[in-house]
Amino acid sequence: MDSLRGLPWLVGGDFNEICSNSEKVGGHPRAESQMDKFRETLDVCSLQDLHCGGEFFTWTNRRIGDNFVMERLDRFTGTFDWRMMYPTARIQSFEFYHSDHRPIVLELRGISGVNIVQIMSGQKLYTFEHMWVLDDDCSSMVAMGWNAAPTDAPIHT
Repeated sequence: MDSLRGLPWLVGGDFNEICSNSEKVGGHPRAESQMDKFRETLDVCSLQDLHCGGEFFTWTNRRIGDNFVMERLDRFTGTFDWRMMYPTARIQSFEFYHSDHRPIVLELRGISGVNIVQIMSGQKLYTFEHMWVLDDDCSSMVAMGWNAAPTDAPIHT
């Protein structure tokens, strides 16, 4: 861990924990000791919350009435150095779609060589580089991937 100190970090996704009970609506309050451990981990790693535009609560249990709960489980955190490297970074949450989690998107603007980087919670990192469409093999590789037989084998890059 010490060898990583001082490096710019960005960590995002479903943390499955909240920082305070203000990040929760409905249900029983979360135990402070449980949230303390999460906050301590963020502090030890020098990670600070990167505030998100859009809806604040990113998860729901989809129940009705007294059993309804919403929490902010999905977020991006970054070190001070990362935030200084990418001061124009913006995070946005979107509507629930086929999941009990809202997708959250990180957009990096005005950075040379990067058009848009999107990271959606619950999915693997996908980065689109516009230069790929300029490659002669791009179209045939995409077609080959779409036409390939489905497989249960993991995808490695």
